[in-house]
Amino acid sequence: MAFSLDRLTRKDLTLDPGSVHTTVVSRSHRISHRDLTRIALYAPRVTAGRGYTHLFSYGRELASKTIRRPGVRIVAPIQRGLLADAQAMHLLVEAMLDRLRFRAGFSFAAAARIAVVVPAQLPDREFARFQDFADDLGGTKPMLLEAPYGAAAGLGLDISANRGRLLVDVGGGKTYVALFSLGGLAGYGWAPFGGEDITASLTRHFAQRRQVNLPWVTAEHVKCSIGSVYPREQIQSLTVSGADARTGFEKKFTVDDNELRDVLIDACEPLVMAIQRTLAEIPAELAGDLGTDGAVLIGGGALLYGLADFLTERIGLPFRVAEDPINVTIRGAQALLLKSLVSAAAE
Repeated sequence: MAFSLDRLTRKDLTLDPGSVHTTVVSRSHRISHRDLTRIALYAPRVTAGRGYTHLFSYGRELASKTIRRPGVRIVAPIQRGLLADAQAMHLLVEAMLDRLRFRAGFSFAAAARIAVVVPAQLPDREFARFQDFADDLGGTKPMLLEAPYGAAAGLGLDISANRGRLLVDVGGGKTYVALFSLGGLAGYGWAPFGGEDITASLTRHFAQRRQVNLPWVTAEHVKCSIGSVYPREQIQSLTVSGADARTGFEKKFTVDDNELRDVLIDACEPLVMAIQRTLAEIPAELAGDLGTDGAVLIGGGALLYGLADFLTERIGLPFRVAEDPINVTIRGAQALLLKSLVSAAAE
C-alpha cells in the first residue's frame, strides 16, 4: 500500500533535553524551539512532598525575573545530562509546546511518534527514568536515541566504516567523548564538565581579583564575547558591571581577553583529561586513524574561541568545530526518527 511521507511525519516530535537548553523540533510542522532548561513551579506547603500544582515561569522568561513569591521553587530538571526531576521536565515540555501552539495543529498525546535524546551508556536505573519520562509524554512508541548516534547522523559521518571517528560534545553540564567504528561505539567517556563550569570560573575570578560579584548572565556574556583559550589576532576588551563585594554598589570595570585566557584554560583542564582518558583506552589501529581524520567538536562549549586550536596543541590530534555545533544532535536525531517512520511503514 502506498504511503505519504507527509502523512507519516505530520505528528513527529524530537526532544533534546540538555542541562542548560532544551530543544523541541517537528519537521512536518516546521518548528524548532530552544529554551533554557529552567522552570519555576508553584508548590505551596500544603502539597509538600506530593508534587507541584502549576507552572509559574520557565526558560528565558524566568532568567529575566527575580522570584520573590512564597511557594515558588526554581528547578533544574536536567543535571549533568541526567534526569533529576521528571515531573518538572514534563511540565517544561508541555509549556514549550503550548507556547508554540503545537497542539493547535494536533494532539501529540494521541498518536505522535516521539524521539528523546539521551546520554549514551546510561546505567539501567537512569535509562529507565528517561524511558518512563518518554512514555508519560503520551506518544506512540517513544524512542530513546543516544546522543552520539544523533550527532553522528547530524554530521553525516559514516560510522559504519572500519575507521575511527571521534566526536567531542561540550555541553552545558556534561561533556562526552565518543569514538565510532564499524557502526558502534569503540570508545566512550564523559566528564561532569561543561559550559556552565567555564562561566563559573569567570565569576570566581572576578570575585577574587576584582572583588566584584558578577551576575551569571554577565559572566556568560563575557565568555561568549571576548573569552578565549587561544590567542586572538587583536586584543578584545569589554566593559562590564557588577556589585562591589565590599559596598554592594554597582562597580564598572574593563576586562580584556588576555586577563581571562589563563582562567579559561585552567577551567578546560577536565575536558582535556576526559579526552585523554578515552584515547588511552582505544585500540592502537584506531588511534592511527585519528591522527589523519582528527576529531569533531560539537555542543555549545565548542563555540569558545580557539578551543579547537587549543585541543590540537594539547592532545596532538587535529580538532575542528562542526558547522552549527549546537543543533547537530537534534538534527540527526530527527533524521533517525523519520527514517524509522519510513522503515516501519515500508514493512
